[in-house]
Amino acid sequence: MKRILFILIALFTLVGCVEENSTKNSITIENYNKIDKGMGLDEVVEILGEAKEAPKDSNEIDNATTSTYIWDGIVNDSFIAVTFDKDERVSTKFQSGL
Repeated sequence: MKRILFILIALFTLVGCVEENSTKNSITIENYNKIDKGMGLDEVVEILGEAKEAPKDSNEIDNATTSTYIWDGIVNDSFIAVTFDKDERVSTKFQSGL
């Protein structure tokens, strides 16, 4: 019984690692360039996968709320940051290390 439990835990751990790496593999300059101003959050998630830090921050300026989401890359200090307006549409994007 303990052996079966150990195997199940190991499998769930491996599945989690594969899923995280597949998201990180989508953090490329090619995918960054596919993101356009006005795209919806769901469209960006379709390209990059789920954000690991969502939302990073929220700001309210003149009743306009924005949220910034971060997608970390494989290489240290590589990431894509996308800021969405109150309608969850891309307003700005930034990348580093891609």
